[in-house]
Amino acid sequence: MDSNKIEIEILYLSKKKKIDIKSYIEKNSFHLKNEFLKYCKNLENIKLRHKSLYKLFEIQNNHNLWEMSLIKEKSNLKSDNIYKVIIFLAIKKIMDDNKIKKIIFYNIPINENIIGPFIDNQNKKIIYEYQNTALKNKNIRSFLGNIFLVRVIYYFFILINKLFLELRGNKFKDKDSNFLILNYFAHFKSKKKGKITFNQFGNLKKLLYKKYSVDSQYIFVPSKKNLAINSITNDYSILNSNLNFYNKILIIVKFIFYSFKFFFIKKFIFLKLSNFEKTFLSILSKDYDSSFSGSTFIENLIWIEVFENYLSKTKKKNVEYFY
Repeated sequence: MDSNKIEIEILYLSKKKKIDIKSYIEKNSFHLKNEFLKYCKNLENIKLRHKSLYKLFEIQNNHNLWEMSLIKEKSNLKSDNIYKVIIFLAIKKIMDDNKIKKIIFYNIPINENIIGPFIDNQNKKIIYEYQNTALKNKNIRSFLGNIFLVRVIYYFFILINKLFLELRGNKFKDKDSNFLILNYFAHFKSKKKGKITFNQFGNLKKLLYKKYSVDSQYIFVPSKKNLAINSITNDYSILNSNLNFYNKILIIVKFIFYSFKFFFIKKFIFLKLSNFEKTFLSILSKDYDSSFSGSTFIENLIWIEVFENYLSKTKKKNVEYFY
């Protein structure tokens, strides 16, 4: 047997059946995808204090942090927990479709303390066994990351560093224009003496200048070339840095307030869930924490403030182009 292969073995009386989970998921992909989407929808519609869960994540000016969360985004490029949930749904389907006395898990990338309670609370008694080389032993950092106060303090200092060191220089300029090009600062070239050239649109701008007053706003993203936002010259208007001191203080206050609010909401959510739903959300727990008290939360709070700041003050444009 492949020591890293994700499989389960089910036993009933004298019968044995081994199932390759990857192949099973591919074969049942349509059903599993629909189940995943259905339960995500059910989760955000759970009622707490006469409001849906989705509504509880609304903040000022109709921004919704649930809409911006990793759970809602469902990107397996940003979170490997999406695949873990699909594996769990595959396990549930196998259990529902087969008579099982014992089930053996091989290299399932879901912690036993999540799967175990789900199996123990089934109507039928099932013995389970974990043979897992996929999960590494937890280190001290992983352990501390599960403690809410430790996590909030850690990301508080990450936020302070980002706001007052990484984004210390305001490279934003708002031109009196009627045509806006909003694009990522990518595909640039580094020349001698550290000079950077950005020519993503070729001669397009020259053509536009004949008819419009053009403004380009760039969204800076981390680069493999280790380019830092503060190393970009003032030739480019970087939208990320469109933050004044008041904006930064407001972001810090929101981070502290909403981190605690969403922590307690999470506790109340688990009280409302069925056995299956608790397991579903437990697998997505790290995505929840990142979205509402971690790195994703920080990015979303900053972008909300950046765009509120820009769109509330800039002159109305006749044409906007996002690339």
